[in-house]
Amino acid sequence: MLKQEIIATFARRLHNHPDFERAEAIRNIHRIAEIRLNDKFGYAPTRLQLISYTGFGLKKTNSLKPSCPSKTKSAI
Repeated sequence: MLKQEIIATFARRLHNHPDFERAEAIRNIHRIAEIRLNDKFGYAPTRLQLISYTGFGLKKTNSLKPSCPSKTKSAI
């Protein structure tokens, strides 16, 4: 990334909710750890696994927290 792109990204992310940014930071930490462990142990993910990290095919949700099944009404 160029310096201008990084600054533009920071400016755009300033408007995000703190909970979203916290979740994104944790996701990035996990991804970095996974990459380092893969390098250490010589593991190369398949192309499908790499695509899944980008979010393709995953359902988008507006919620930051998973819903609690005990609080939802049953359709029985």
